[in-house]
Amino acid sequence: MCFYRRDLAAGSYQFLSANADGSDQHVFANGKKPFPLLTVCSPSGKFAVLEDALGNLESLDFGSGSTRTVASNAAVGGYLNDMRWMPNGKGLFTTEWEQVDVAPVSFLSYPSGKMRQLTNDLNVYSGISLTADGKTIATTQNNLNARFAELPLGGSLEEDQTGELVWFTWLDNDTIVANGAGNLRVINLRKHETTAVNVKNGFLFGQPSSCGRDTLALVGAALQGDIRHVYTLHLDGSGLTQVTKGPMDSFPECTADGEWLFYADAAEEKNSFLMRQSLRGGAPEKVAQGRIWFDVSSDGKLLATAAVDKGAPLQIVSLDSLRTIRSFATRDFDDFKRFAFSADDKSIFYVTEKGSDATIWRQPLETATPVKVASLPGRIVNWIRPSPDGKKLGLILEAPTSEAVLLHDVR
Repeated sequence: MCFYRRDLAAGSYQFLSANADGSDQHVFANGKKPFPLLTVCSPSGKFAVLEDALGNLESLDFGSGSTRTVASNAAVGGYLNDMRWMPNGKGLFTTEWEQVDVAPVSFLSYPSGKMRQLTNDLNVYSGISLTADGKTIATTQNNLNARFAELPLGGSLEEDQTGELVWFTWLDNDTIVANGAGNLRVINLRKHETTAVNVKNGFLFGQPSSCGRDTLALVGAALQGDIRHVYTLHLDGSGLTQVTKGPMDSFPECTADGEWLFYADAAEEKNSFLMRQSLRGGAPEKVAQGRIWFDVSSDGKLLATAAVDKGAPLQIVSLDSLRTIRSFATRDFDDFKRFAFSADDKSIFYVTEKGSDATIWRQPLETATPVKVASLPGRIVNWIRPSPDGKKLGLILEAPTSEAVLLHDVR
């Protein structure tokens, strides 16, 4: 067998061969940081294909130590989660990180580096196992079963019959814009009316954020072979404008006056950035470094940030000076994922999880002690935003399921 070994302390890695019982190990090749994100040895054992920190694919020849580019991140359509060789070595079956809310099974031919999508539904696939003849794939089809719900402050949870939704933004106290199952739509929660937002053919759009009157900021990606950018779009589908350069931009959020756009630039695994860009034009600027969650206050004066790392502090940053003005220890935030300013910008709502149970808290900015808002047993909360009047919280609740599926006669 051929396998990859990483030595974190030394900052190095190796490709090795060994007998099936682990004996008689031999080193094929050595390398140093930055570590590849994903690796797979070829069926011949003479080279490997590696995914670098930017999502580009290259082959490493064990004999000479030389490398060559197989495919760029843009050609692949994003970062890969899995790679599995065909037995004849003519290509690899792959799954991707979610592209907006879709992650297909694809085939990457070798050595041409051409990518062909095999599944065309709107599910997320992960993991690939292949039969010896290479004609049948076993993979996992994942469904978040994500739904929108309203939680009146001081009241009981009310789940809306809006179908699958994975992200939303409030337009007013009765209306949201949301995406789910590959669609972008405006939903009137009181009238139970849904209107599709017309978008460019061949693209998926998601993660909508209200960005001034009649305008949304959202992430867009082509169905085939593109990368993620942030766009602005009018509610009637007109005025589609690319704002950011990519290749892996996400989580757009505008200040209430529509002057500034904030977004996450995750082009590099170790050097992700929170960016700020004027929607009047000009170059983007770095606000913070690292993989973080964030939210902007409705008055556009404050930014809340917290690193994805467990136990990281919740920090309140002045957008005038970009300096931290308050910091809250996160001893109660061990598993928190999402948070949001209250409508009056005087508190932060956040979610913690313990097992399959979620709890919503309110952290006043002027005191150290959080206040419990609600317990939601058996619920996973993946998004939280207060309504404009501050009387209720909008939530995305998830009940994930998965199924093992077989893809036959793969060619």
